Amino acid sequence: MRNNLINLQTDFLIVGGGTIGLFLFNELKKLNKKVILIEKGSKDAKLKKTKDIISRKIFHKGTFNKRAFGIGGNSTLWGGQLVEFLDQNQEKQRYELGLKKNELNNLYRQLYKIFEIKKVSAKEYLKKNNLKFNNKEIKYFFSNWLKEPNFAKYYKEILSEYAEDIFLNSKINKINFINKNIKSIEVTHKNKKLLVETKKCIITMGTIETIKFFLKNKKKFNLSNKVGEYFQDHVGIFAGDVEIIDKKKFSQFFENGIIHNSKYQPKLFYQELKNEYSLGASGEFKFYSKHNFELSMLKKNLRNFLKYKSVYDLLNVIKYTFKLNFKILSLIYLFIFHKKIKSFYDKGIKFYIQSEQIPLSKSCIKFNDSKKKFVQSWEIDGKELDFIKNFAIKTNKILKKEKIAKINLTKFLKLNQTDFKKILRDTNHPAGGLILRNKKREGVVDKNFRIYGVNNMFVIGSCLFSKSSFANITFTTLALALKFINRVKSNV
Repeated sequence: MRNNLINLQTDFLIVGGGTIGLFLFNELKKLNKKVILIEKGSKDAKLKKTKDIISRKIFHKGTFNKRAFGIGGNSTLWGGQLVEFLDQNQEKQRYELGLKKNELNNLYRQLYKIFEIKKVSAKEYLKKNNLKFNNKEIKYFFSNWLKEPNFAKYYKEILSEYAEDIFLNSKINKINFINKNIKSIEVTHKNKKLLVETKKCIITMGTIETIKFFLKNKKKFNLSNKVGEYFQDHVGIFAGDVEIIDKKKFSQFFENGIIHNSKYQPKLFYQELKNEYSLGASGEFKFYSKHNFELSMLKKNLRNFLKYKSVYDLLNVIKYTFKLNFKILSLIYLFIFHKKIKSFYDKGIKFYIQSEQIPLSKSCIKFNDSKKKFVQSWEIDGKELDFIKNFAIKTNKILKKEKIAKINLTKFLKLNQTDFKKILRDTNHPAGGLILRNKKREGVVDKNFRIYGVNNMFVIGSCLFSKSSFANITFTTLALALKFINRVKSNV
């Protein structure tokens, strides 16, 4: 006890118990390291509406309505989709994330092994089913899925085993320095005061909270004004209604399925490389049915029953099977004989596009001293619209050529930039704000994920990205966390 504080010592202090925080906690414990994790929320992650940020420009719903605080964080909301940066999209990303050639692909492979996922490739699927999707511009690919996306559940055993090293409902009060090193952090945990002496501190609070933390402590860490800049998300928009020409071919190409006991989702990828910017986007088909609720509940309870053998889940499986009546038979048939997950679309199909945005430094989160609140200015350049239109046109062309389907793009192609900015949606993939750069004057974090100016404080998360590729970025963020773990291993 010192100065009425409970004194704790550790090799690593992780601040934030979300997706990345729990992954790091588990991997560091495997290395027999002393690790302490502090989390602002409680054992059960809960959605909380943001009240300390003012929105300007485009309203970012993910910031204000879709953030979970507590163990597991936003993984409790995540579907578990794993998307790799494709080869065409990696050169720029590799440079900006401080990765060597082929390093990202190697990290992806290690992650599949860690999570016991057999990667399903579109190339393998097409070959096996004697199908062809030949187009130089539009690429056909699969995203894979975690079997348990909620990391609070996935790491349940490790969290229970090391419960004494996890401090929930905690708040950082003070950071103590010796020269350019963090010596200790004073924390309020419930009604107790903790003094945590740590060799290394890792901030994994999620994009928004991490930006806020470093804006509050910008002067203390002597950080540049780059903190908060290049805030971004993927731009989501519906291009048009889809009319199927050939139901069998459409099902073969675009319905989800199972290979090697792993789920995959077919998608399309498009990229444009220009001197002033490069953009990537993914496209997928969204199915709408009056049976959507019953189907989702059936799948959810069936998964739970197979995993936990719960009578409650079994009763719900029976309940929703009866509600779906004969519809369940076609679903079972397609799954057993073709390993496809049947989609019902009696209310229609829409083609949905998710595009990365052009990086803008003025798209940012800053702190307003006079109002004592954070200000979020999510800005979109607008040139993304022409890129997305090109993607939709080229996709429609190949679908019609192969006599699979056609997309009604009439209304979408008339859209102008002003209206585009009004109707686009964010996809709850916030990134940027503490971008990684090799030079201090250009960024906030170095290639080793270390905050410039503090020798033993690290940041790992999508806040490091100045560009976020074309789709869900969690898999690549996990790859960065794994790179950190590998570096720890090499120093053992």
